[in-house]
Amino acid sequence: MSGLLQDIRHTLRSLRSAPGFYGMVALTLAVGIGATTALFSVVKTVLLDPLPYPHSERLVVVARYPWIPAEIVQALKGSASFDGVAAYYPQPFAVTGAAEPLELEGAQVTPGFFGLFGTTMAQGRAFVPADSAAGAAPVAILSYGAWQRLYGGDVVLGRTIRVNGRAHEIVGVTQNVARRAHAES
Repeated sequence: MSGLLQDIRHTLRSLRSAPGFYGMVALTLAVGIGATTALFSVVKTVLLDPLPYPHSERLVVVARYPWIPAEIVQALKGSASFDGVAAYYPQPFAVTGAAEPLELEGAQVTPGFFGLFGTTMAQGRAFVPADSAAGAAPVAILSYGAWQRLYGGDVVLGRTIRVNGRAHEIVGVTQNVARRAHAES
């Protein structure tokens, strides 16, 4: 015990004689520990935590730039290896016909896309196979954020919106993702 007290006294004397050096040592340790904690938090969230979808361990993403041809998607749908297959093609959209013209980031998706991720609609319905049939009238689904921004939360089902200059009937609005994630936790 006396040796421990002697070591503590020696440490305090050293600290008084060079406070700047020991301050820098403490600061370096604090920054190193903080950076390590932040990096682990990112790695845990991105790589270790499951995705916020039902049965996320069973989801597979097949990516090919700029897109996978429709024939391949159709062939995968017919395969017994997959419970469900959906495709999406991200792209910007020029949207008019609401309060103000906007350029929004969105995607063209195949029917079944929203069901694959367990997405529920705040209003209306998701895409159905008849929506992608040849000669079908163009339809659109708005994200919750776009619905709030363009229409202020008003009922929009059946309204027409112009997407890239082409008229589309609004058939649905997705659920607020932040609210859904909060409700599930």
